[in-house]
Formats: sequence, structure tokens, C-alpha cells
Amino acid sequence: MKFRLKDIEEFLFSTKLNWLKIVQELNKKSFEATLNKNFLEVDILPNRFADAGNIRGIAKEISIINNLNFKDVKFKIKTQSVKEKFNIEIKTEKCKYYFSRVIFDIENKRSPQWLKDFLKFYGLNSINFLVDLSNYVMIKIGAPLHIFDLDKIYNNKIIIRQAKNGEKFLSLKNKEFILDNTDVVIADGKKILALGGIQGSKFAEVDLKTKNIFIESAGFDNFSIYKTSRRLKLITEASYRFERGTIPKISLIALNYLSYLIEKELKGRVEKKIFSYYSDKKKEKEIVLSVTKVENYYGQKINLDLILKILRKIGCKIIKKDKEKITIKTPEERKDLNYDVDLIEEIIRIIGYEKLNPSYPQQFNYPQENQFLIFKNKIRDFLIQNNFTEVYSYNFIDENDVNNFKSIFDFS
Repeated sequence: MKFRLKDIEEFLFSTKLNWLKIVQELNKKSFEATLNKNFLEVDILPNRFADAGNIRGIAKEISIINNLNFKDVKFKIKTQSVKEKFNIEIKTEKCKYYFSRVIFDIENKRSPQWLKDFLKFYGLNSINFLVDLSNYVMIKIGAPLHIFDLDKIYNNKIIIRQAKNGEKFLSLKNKEFILDNTDVVIADGKKILALGGIQGSKFAEVDLKTKNIFIESAGFDNFSIYKTSRRLKLITEASYRFERGTIPKISLIALNYLSYLIEKELKGRVEKKIFSYYSDKKKEKEIVLSVTKVENYYGQKINLDLILKILRKIGCKIIKKDKEKITIKTPEERKDLNYDVDLIEEIIRIIGYEKLNPSYPQQFNYPQENQFLIFKNKIRDFLIQNNFTEVYSYNFIDENDVNNFKSIFDFS
């Protein structure tokens, strides 16, 4: 993935960055990276795409391995309570979580040049200010978002369900697709509004006349998204991200950040209440980490304070600790940290493999000569020199059978 340097710099507390050193550290400790004149090209691993496949995420990774201070997005939304009712029904297990919010009285328009330039660099077309802002947040924060025109939704009701066999979906590009019951759709009481995790429909499309909107920030079963997008040959920026997994915490940040931008740039009235659904709200993982095990993997002693500093830097919470064991809660944003060996790998790579001091075994055990084998070989050589021939023969009966038939036959 390509990142403009100036976009990453927004998240780092530093007036002057040594990008050559940053790229060297990325290559040694995280991902393969190439520095160009004004941008960085990074090959982000699939198991890290959910947290690092965006500007905020790659900036956080850079801050950790280069010991820089990370500056997260900060914003405050002006919200209000709107009495208008809106109903949401989740009817499929393939929807893992779902966040949404409504915003009213928006003054939609064409996007400013800075936003068009941003989208063009990241390979996206400019549509209008509302749609462009949702794509801007997706690239910046990392969560796919979808905006529906609220006035085109029948009876203010959203249903997340699986499609019916043979049901038709009309995409934003006016292309019709035939669905089956393994596909996830977002619908109202009359029509399909979006193919879940992949693309919206023409029926709830946002245009320059859109005044009121419904924003979706959700998580779908990644295997299901992969199957649907490949079967229909409909691969989008959103489906690419859903296939690699999304993170509820990041999706919620993205929803709030987009709401803030719409309120700031397009004068929208933001509904205070957020609809929030989890099919399985997982608790933060607790892992017990042995300091001895860390040192055994590293091959030398490591200062306990350094271990704790690195764990906190990657977002872990220290529950309790002593000289031998540390109990840790892993950060929700890091889906790849599931076992103690994952944390050990993090500690060692952040310290740096190049800092390992080579050590050699202090004691060598030399093998002793087998006198019986030496004597046996001498006899064999003597007999061969005197024209004897050595013959290897094979048993025609199993050793167990010999023992069983000893009483009948004489094998002496």
C-alpha cells in the first residue's frame, strides 16, 4: 500500500523526520518498505492489515519501532437528540457487529481540491463531498463505511439479512447481480440497499440532493465476503478490507470521525445516539507471559522494565507483574496477538535482532570411541583378507512367532 509522507506525518510529534532511517527500521522490524520522493510503499502482511493497513495504523507502527510520539486523531462532535424513530434488525450471524448513526440537514456539494487530490493518490474517484469523506476516513482510519440516503429508505427500517436465492442486486454502477442465500445484504422492507461489505445499491445512492443520511460502520464474516466478491467478480476497496478482517474499536472511531467531519464541513445535525450491536462481544485476551521464556527465546537476559515499556507501547495493559510472570491484556486493535509467543516476537523484534550479542557454548562434549565396534571391524577386515565372504540373511519368521512356537519346535 502507498502512503503520502505528509499524511503519515500528521500522526507523529516531530518537526523533522529522518525517513531513510524510518524505512530502514520498517524493513528490519515490520514490513518490506520502499521510500520514494513523496510517498512510502509498504507491503503490509495480511494478519496486520486490519490495524496497519491505513494511515493511522502505519503511523502508529512507525512511532513504536522508531521510538517516536504518536499523535492520534482528536475531535469533538456537536450532537443533538432527534426524536425520529429508526429501526434496525440483524437477521444473520454473518454480521459480527454493526454501528450506525443518522445525520440530518446536510449541505452536500462537490469536494474541495485537497480531498480530490487525496483520493486520486489512493486510487479512488471523487463522487461528492459526502461519499468522498467516507472514503477519506476509510483510508485514514482503516474501517470501511457506507452512507445511505435516509430519505430513500422505506419506512426508516434497515434489515441485515442473507439474500434469497435468485434475488437481484443493482449496484452503484448500474450492474445487476443474481444473489444466493450465502450472500449478506442490507435492505429495507421493499428493496436491497447494499451488498454487505462490498458495494451499495443505486436505490439508496447519495447524490448532491441528499440532505439526510444513515451511516453504517460494520463488521461481516470475512470468509463470506471473500466468497461473494469472488463469485460475483465484484472486488472493491471495502471488500478487500473486510476479507482481511475489521476491528470494532477502529470501526467505531471511524464512525465518530466521519460524523465529526460531516458536522464540521457540511453543517449536518448529528444524532447523539449510536446504534450498537455485537454478535459476540469478545473480552480483551489475558495472557500470562514468563520472563524466563522471553529470555530463552532471545538468548540472553532482558531488563524487566524494557519488557514492560515495549508491552505498554504496543497497547497492552499490565494487570499484574512480578520478577518472573507478567499478566497482560492485549489491545483490541491487534488481532494477531493471541498467545505468549506472539508477545515474545513483538518484544524481540522491537528491541531488534541486530542487538543480539552472539554467545558460544562453554563446554564441548567429544564422542568416545566404541571399542567393541572397532574390534568387530578388525575381525571383519581380517576375514575378508583371507578370502571369506560376509553374507547377510533375513529371517523368514517373526521373532514373536519364534517365542510362541518354542514349545513345539527346537530352534536351538
